[in-house]
Amino acid sequence: MRNDIECEFINFEPDSGLQAFVRSVGQNIYDLSPSNSALKIILKKIDQGVRATCRIFSYAGVFEAEVESEKEMAAVRKLEERICYKLDVWKSRRFEKTKSTPNRLGVAM
Repeated sequence: MRNDIECEFINFEPDSGLQAFVRSVGQNIYDLSPSNSALKIILKKIDQGVRATCRIFSYAGVFEAEVESEKEMAAVRKLEERICYKLDVWKSRRFEKTKSTPNRLGVAM
């Protein structure tokens, strides 16, 4: 796993299958993230099941998602879906400011 992808498990010890799954999802999310990002995924056991959090730290900003589910794998899948949606929104809007800003010649880009 990359050094800029961190996984943390709180209040439980994950089995190797869950660890591998979280790493795989983390890599997928990282590949969709802005360049030079750092990513952290936290799974925390709570009374109702598990809370999963993902934070992406980048020059483009901080992206964050959090979900709760009864099962670990379901929480990770929902987390991936939610953070990828936020990344998709960012990607669709990241050039909006430059599109309407005139360049040096006064022509809108």
